[in-house]
Amino acid sequence: MKCLQWLVMFCITSWLVAACSNCAAMQGSEAPTASAAIVTTTVAELHASTPAFVVGTLGENEADDESEGCVTSLTQMGAAASGRDIFRVIGEARGLIRINGTLIHVSQVHAESREDGEGQPIGSMSVFEDASHATRVVATLKFGAYNEAADSTEHTGTLTITYKGLTQRVRVEGGTAC
Repeated sequence: MKCLQWLVMFCITSWLVAACSNCAAMQGSEAPTASAAIVTTTVAELHASTPAFVVGTLGENEADDESEGCVTSLTQMGAAASGRDIFRVIGEARGLIRINGTLIHVSQVHAESREDGEGQPIGSMSVFEDASHATRVVATLKFGAYNEAADSTEHTGTLTITYKGLTQRVRVEGGTAC
């Protein structure tokens, strides 16, 4: 997929250089000149502003029948008030995400914990994949406040979501409740 992006960028650059060269020949030296930097910026801005796929929200009761143990619920940063999760982990190893309207079940394939100097957990990195390996979610989380009465911990971090070879990063917030 990366080769395709470079090929498209090369073709656009070549076309703009040719078009501007023709324009300069016809109109004299006042015609604009193309540069690879301008084209690269334009392609990068277009790629950044147009998501390759849509990460949707999960229903409030989706997977309630699967709940066992702790549940981690993550919303897009700034959307916590909506209460609409975009990623949910049930127990320790099963996750749910909605992409392009389809509910996708993912399983944890790798996990690492980060600890402070005193051995207390301060964050984690977990990798989830669906059975076909077309969807991969890497959750990199920093642990926040712990509420002993509710047996819950706040989280902030990033989801790096790869779907059919295309990747998006989403800043998230939420927490784990047991």
